Amino acid sequence: MKEIIREVPVEKIVERVVEKPVEVVREVPIERIVERVVEKPVEKIIEKEVVREVKVFDEVKAKEAWRTQAPSYRAASLSTRQRKRVQKLEKILAAAREKESVTNDEAQILLGVSDRTATRYLSVLAAQGKLKKRGTGRATTYHLP
Repeated sequence: MKEIIREVPVEKIVERVVEKPVEVVREVPIERIVERVVEKPVEKIIEKEVVREVKVFDEVKAKEAWRTQAPSYRAASLSTRQRKRVQKLEKILAAAREKESVTNDEAQILLGVSDRTATRYLSVLAAQGKLKKRGTGRATTYHLP
């Protein structure tokens, strides 16, 4: 922070009485002259300059940080996606155990996923041997082996 002090000019009040001898006319022996000067106290005006520090984005450092941290982010997100997928497959198996069979529509409603995704999950379980596929088209159901 920087301070600038500026002084304002001063005016002074001074009274001086100057006495001049003058010719005495009608009993007025001395003429008085009064001079006045106005004086005011010094005013100091302080101006403050505020400087803010702004962080500068360093693109090179950001890219380097991303390169070092990205593999761990990718690994963490991959494991999260895999964990969620396994949980969804377990939900389908639990529904199949409960009702003895599951259709594509039931899996879709149970998981809140699209028709194609539900079909994909049921196909994965069938490929793993955890469910058996019966029927074709709309009549397709998946049963426990």
